[in-house]
Amino acid sequence: MEKEAERFEAIIYIKVGTHAGETIDEIISRKQGEEKRAGLFFWGHGSGMLNPSTRVIPFVEESRHRGIMPKVLMHIMYRNSGKNYSSNSHIAQYYSIDNKNWKPIPKGILVTGSKYALVCKNLRKVETFIDLGMYKVANGKGKGMLLNSYIRYRVDRACAFLKDPLPEDLARSDTTVEISYVTDLVEPYAVFLKGG
Repeated sequence: MEKEAERFEAIIYIKVGTHAGETIDEIISRKQGEEKRAGLFFWGHGSGMLNPSTRVIPFVEESRHRGIMPKVLMHIMYRNSGKNYSSNSHIAQYYSIDNKNWKPIPKGILVTGSKYALVCKNLRKVETFIDLGMYKVANGKGKGMLLNSYIRYRVDRACAFLKDPLPEDLARSDTTVEISYVTDLVEPYAVFLKGG
């Protein structure tokens, strides 16, 4: 009997892979090291689809109002690549919750080539899958769309809630994706980044 898709009630779904000259395995290892040193890590990205003030923080607030905390689910698109993406990627030196008041990046944390970051801890390897058709986009232009229709082409991340009611048949379908890593959000959940 096939395993059912896992049901996380609130998710930040992201596709991950090679970035700024590092393979995903190197990035994961570095982030786990940062968490050991600093107690948390910043998962950098450049997508307005997870803008801290208009997408992530409102989503966390709505999730908490529902009595849940979102999980960040990582779907690996490409593990290793010969491409060396911008070895000269800028290193973030400051972060901000509101894009106005800035603080130095915590010691021991490195974020490269990113405008934003999710603030996380407890990064762990998993072997599970979700059905994108079981989730609805929580905010932004795609609000209310099923995730399997929204995640297309250059759209590779979103905040989403488990839809209600769920279909009775939750067996693996053609809209399932493997999840290789899960992490938890910690305050301040999402931040803006800038260099020196």
